[in-house]
Amino acid sequence: MFIGALVAEYPGEQSLVEKWHESCRSWAAVSLKLWQLNDYNFQAYDLRKKIAVVQDWREPDSAATFAFLLQMASAKWPEEKLFFYESRHALNWLCAQEHNINYDYFPAYGVYAAARCNAEQGTRYDVGKVFGWCFEDSAVRGIGPHQKDTSKGDRYGTPSGRWGEHDVAELIGAGHGGLSTTKMRGGYVFAMETFAYAWPLVAATRYDNRLARSVGKWMHAAVHSARLFYPDQLPPEKQSDWAWASRYTTAILYEGLMERNNHTGEPGPFASGDPSNQDWGPINLGIYSGELSGIFGAIVKPTNVPGVLAIDTNRTDYFSKPSFPTTLLYNPHTTAVKVKLPVGEKPMRVWDAVGNAWLGEAATHEIEITIAPDAAVLATFIPAEQKPRFEHGRLYVGNVAADYSPSPP
Repeated sequence: MFIGALVAEYPGEQSLVEKWHESCRSWAAVSLKLWQLNDYNFQAYDLRKKIAVVQDWREPDSAATFAFLLQMASAKWPEEKLFFYESRHALNWLCAQEHNINYDYFPAYGVYAAARCNAEQGTRYDVGKVFGWCFEDSAVRGIGPHQKDTSKGDRYGTPSGRWGEHDVAELIGAGHGGLSTTKMRGGYVFAMETFAYAWPLVAATRYDNRLARSVGKWMHAAVHSARLFYPDQLPPEKQSDWAWASRYTTAILYEGLMERNNHTGEPGPFASGDPSNQDWGPINLGIYSGELSGIFGAIVKPTNVPGVLAIDTNRTDYFSKPSFPTTLLYNPHTTAVKVKLPVGEKPMRVWDAVGNAWLGEAATHEIEITIAPDAAVLATFIPAEQKPRFEHGRLYVGNVAADYSPSPP
């Protein structure tokens, strides 16, 4: 999936494109095998032996990965129908599951794949169910033989509220102590997983605007809390490797945050990670943990109202059909706010896909948008000279769908 994003960003890197194409073909063949078994609930797949593998645990949410990856491949190479069919097969299996199958962060990619398929293909996948899996406690990790209590699992999902004196709401991980051991006490949340959620969930709001408020609310909390993964955002005594970070750089973040200091038991958050706690590495700072931090940097901007973020829904919508710039705004305050967004010199119509209303008919330079408390706006900017029309349950401008589920004002 990550290579696919790089291909979208750097389409001129022919060698990279070819390698990704070959990889997608391989994984489409794997998906076909799993679909024939009617089971994606494995730990891994042996590409040499061409068999699914379970050694220590299962990761059923891999179906969401197949759906997302092969949907990207199908959009890139629509003539290769196996990509389309196997994306659909994976989605069919994913959405047929009755219980939360979230092992790590893949269901977020299933949300996007299902929402986009519903919008573009007219399917009826249960986006809300898969979205709920992203944030509700999951017991999938407890199903494997390596777990101490298979009845409860690790309660993987998101914490709420505070650890010690710091907000950690909506960071992704085992927020309720499900991963606790003698070396890892209490909740345990992760940097990479938190950043990874933003990529598909923000983009999914364009295809299913029912997600806008929830995604906007989650982004508000996650952006605020995620700063704690960086060494310069916590006191030295609240992290495991301040000596290294203070000497070299604070730009490399920690793998995770623990609810308690895993040495003393004192309240956290305590920045640390698996390497030293599981005795396979000397330091808990890692480039891999922050490899997706650029997603926040690419899609999030401040506005004139403190606490209200301007979130770019197009930026990580890779291999999408033509679309109009769309900004997600969420108001976390208890009173209405007026947010100003730049428009440019060219007159723009501004459509709110959440409220199903025109916010401006010929806005230039800047538009002021009023947002009610705990509400979201999905502002789509359309050149004013182009005439919109409501047709077949969509808002079209020319041949471009500006809103996949509007109600005419």
